[in-house]
Amino acid sequence: MLTQAAKALREVGELGFEIEASAGPVAAGEKETPREVGLLTLHQGPKRWRFRALEVGRLTKERAAQLLSAVDFGGSQRRKESAGEKRKESAVPVLVSGHVTEGAADLLRAEGTCYLDAAGNCYLRGGSLLVFVRGQKSKRKPASRRPNRAFEGAGLKLIFALLARAEAAGWTYRRLAELVGISRGAVGYVMEDLRRLGFLEEIGGERRLQRQPELLERWAGPFAERLRPKILRGQFAFVGKKRRAEWRALALDPTETQWGGEPAADLLVGDLRPKWFSLYTRTETSEVCRDLGLAPDEDGAVEILDMFWDPQALGGEGEADNLRELSRSVPPALAYGDLVARADSRAVEAARRVREEHLDWASPPKEDPR
Repeated sequence: MLTQAAKALREVGELGFEIEASAGPVAAGEKETPREVGLLTLHQGPKRWRFRALEVGRLTKERAAQLLSAVDFGGSQRRKESAGEKRKESAVPVLVSGHVTEGAADLLRAEGTCYLDAAGNCYLRGGSLLVFVRGQKSKRKPASRRPNRAFEGAGLKLIFALLARAEAAGWTYRRLAELVGISRGAVGYVMEDLRRLGFLEEIGGERRLQRQPELLERWAGPFAERLRPKILRGQFAFVGKKRRAEWRALALDPTETQWGGEPAADLLVGDLRPKWFSLYTRTETSEVCRDLGLAPDEDGAVEILDMFWDPQALGGEGEADNLRELSRSVPPALAYGDLVARADSRAVEAARRVREEHLDWASPPKEDPR
């Protein structure tokens, strides 16, 4: 991928640089996570700029938000440099992808993260260098492949439950089916897919989830792109500014309705004043609107979604002291998925905090920018 992307960048023309790609040994890493694959070097006379290539899959806006919430690719350091703080010259991380969507490109640039795709679109920034190319079309036809059924509608619902409740992997298929409202047959093929992919193992006669950090990454993007639009009921607005400002005081029955997205993040980690409000409910929309003071509004800041799981069957989240607050929020994995779906700088930071503070198995070491 690095060689192909470098070739496409050379073909853009009139950049005034010599471009060299040197492949190196592929660093160990799980599938779907960034893997170091070599070095990209740009020359202009005696000047040279080096970029450490990290190969990723197709980058949508949601996938980019997910990666940024998990790893600091050096963007924060480059923002400091722009403000006048210098550092020792070193290779800058660059995400190398088969295709970077426009939404992903905008988010990565806003976060100061470099990227390059197989069509030659890029944002490369380091020291005195800034190269920005957009609008290039790939000449290669994408390979058609059928996605794993685990990452389609029913599978995405089930994976959420497995991530939210560790012991759920060992529950009966009937119990899991009733928990998230899918058929037992669907549970069977999803569990088989997860087993084949290495996310599920039988240890001592008991099924256990494995590689949760990678599974969370594999789940969050498809959840945002495929499942979430299907369970969205519509957009609404608070009737009156007071209700919006005092959203925490609104009476919710957590067995029927819970906060997702930014309100969930605020309940989970604090220090976040929500601008966008997500509500998951099993109650009729009209009843929720009446109880919480909402009115239909296509441009409203409140979205209502179907609560596709049984919160009582799934069980409480968090320590006993925090149970009252956390029971009003969706489980952390779903709050994380909502924030990935929002895919802006504010949501990226909130997702990172939820991940670090409530999904401790999903927090990898910080990326070394050297």
